[in-house]
Amino acid sequence: MKKHQLSLITILLLPLSTFAQSSYTSENIIFGIIVIIIIAFLFSLAIREVLTWYWKINDLLKNQVTQIRLQTETNNLLSKQLTLTKSQAELIIEPEKTTAEINNN
Repeated sequence: MKKHQLSLITILLLPLSTFAQSSYTSENIIFGIIVIIIIAFLFSLAIREVLTWYWKINDLLKNQVTQIRLQTETNNLLSKQLTLTKSQAELIIEPEKTTAEINNN
């Protein structure tokens, strides 16, 4: 094992070794559990940062946010274009109706 792996194991097991040497009172048990939980939490935070850096998750999230923003802009522009197309179609269809109604009378 490498030196930094041994030191990490020592840091993680230190509360357990001091817990094993102490007398079993409720305060010592609670203190040991709290120390283990804090160390596990800090370790998981460190591992999370390494994993997100390795898998480039932060970059992927930035790209997704950019894509969502661009897609929203595109949807808004398409909605405006659809509204304009409908109004233009109504302008074309209405004169045809009026001339057809005039010819029938």
